[in-house]
Amino acid sequence: MAQRSRLLMVLLASSLAACGGKAFELERTDPDVGGSAGQGGSSHVAGGGNVAGAGTSGTETGGSETGGTETGGNGVGGGEGGNGGACPSLVDDSAAFIGVDIVNETASPLYLGQPMVTCEVSPLFGVHDARGGSLPSPSRCRSACGSDSGGCTAICLSPAGIELLPGATLRTSWDGLFDVEIDLPPECSSAGGSSHCQHATRIEPGTFVFSAQAGSALDCSQTMCGQCTPDTFGNCVTQGGLIAGKLRTATATVELDSSYGVYTKTLPAPSPGGDSGASRPLSTVRIVFED
Repeated sequence: MAQRSRLLMVLLASSLAACGGKAFELERTDPDVGGSAGQGGSSHVAGGGNVAGAGTSGTETGGSETGGTETGGNGVGGGEGGNGGACPSLVDDSAAFIGVDIVNETASPLYLGQPMVTCEVSPLFGVHDARGGSLPSPSRCRSACGSDSGGCTAICLSPAGIELLPGATLRTSWDGLFDVEIDLPPECSSAGGSSHCQHATRIEPGTFVFSAQAGSALDCSQTMCGQCTPDTFGNCVTQGGLIAGKLRTATATVELDSSYGVYTKTLPAPSPGGDSGASRPLSTVRIVFED
């Protein structure tokens, strides 16, 4: 009996050694980790119930699905737990928050939005750099470098028209991100081959031109308009409304720097007095329509 017991103990010890002698536990990551705020477009959109918001979240780009999930992930830019360490430059930049006011200083009502149905929701304003180059906001149709998925779904988003009465202001924001198309290196692709992807890049301090378009009327002939619903600032928002009539454009050229919350990607060291400037109120971009 004693010899049989010793034999059983030897067999049990061998089995434990083959299994590593410990239990394994799968760890889930927070779906927000690795996600870049302001993905799928900034908050300056007129539709989808997200008018004049204060920033958006982008958990789909650089988020948990491609690196940082139960399997450790082989995707790019998966944040914590993923394979982002091999290709750190492909992770989407973090968003900024730049306040933008669109002001009607004319004597007539104006309407902000888009002039035609596109199945997408157009931003309420565009941004160009000092050389005139357009800075396209990351859209929901993008193929992000931090995700294996991309492209639009079959769902069309409804436009919205925003009435801006004389003297009224629409307060919104810009996340300071724009898409840059790059070639995805084979070692950074879960498919093992080279492909194109869009990298959300945050602006650096510099001169930028903001422009907004407004119409003199609201068109409901192409869509089924809903009832006017006041936003948080009292402006009338009509789901399904398109801008029409006489179209006009307002622009603002602004030097964006730390006073607007725009910094270099390497933040400056705090001043000797301990004041980094974060406690001071930030300036706001003003796009003004005038007669």
